[in-house]
Amino acid sequence: MNKLVLTIMRTPDYLERYEYIDILEAIKDKDCHILYSKEDGIIVNLKQTALVAVSDKTKTDNYLSIIKQSNPTLLTIHDEWFATYLLNNKIYQLENKCYQVYYDKKDVLSFKLSANERIETLTLDDKALVLNNYSLTDEDYILNRISCGVMSKLIVDNTVVGFIGEHEEKAIGMLVVFPSYQNKGYGTLLMKYKMNQLLNKGEIPYCNIICGNEKSIQLHKKLGFKFNTHYVYWLS
Repeated sequence: MNKLVLTIMRTPDYLERYEYIDILEAIKDKDCHILYSKEDGIIVNLKQTALVAVSDKTKTDNYLSIIKQSNPTLLTIHDEWFATYLLNNKIYQLENKCYQVYYDKKDVLSFKLSANERIETLTLDDKALVLNNYSLTDEDYILNRISCGVMSKLIVDNTVVGFIGEHEEKAIGMLVVFPSYQNKGYGTLLMKYKMNQLLNKGEIPYCNIICGNEKSIQLHKKLGFKFNTHYVYWLS
């Protein structure tokens, strides 16, 4: 295990823990495979996603070889230089540049559902609901997330008004509130619900926000999320 991981694990309150929160949360998962872990970086792989934080430019070809062996659908790259290399050489294409944000408090958030509101776990019977309203990933990934029981829908007056989920690497995401129900606080309600699920399991809520998504930026700031000092890059 590399110096980065050891440092973060030994000093859990140290700021650097949050700079690589996706990797630290991912390696707790039984399905996570550490493909590379040395002083110069770490590469981990889940079923469809690889998370990469590397620093030695002389080992670029080695990093790339390791990543390709796992054949991920999506890469999350922490280092701008490596993302630039992969893009300039047309090895992968850029999906999104993101802020990575985290919630560093441990207490659950208070919220109350009205009598006409309820939150339920999505099932495969709801797959069309997600597939028709969320386009940032493929069908297989969505079906996997639903099957893992980590996606939830908000129902108001017996009508689904939105949904939220959890990515492979444990990031909160896939938050959708349907247009006619926006600006009513339902996004905040879904976020608090999902944050509390993670907090109750002793996990750290964190998210990736696509740069330029001002609504999402303001929502996360309102909920108390803090922003990491570097971007992450989604490549496919």
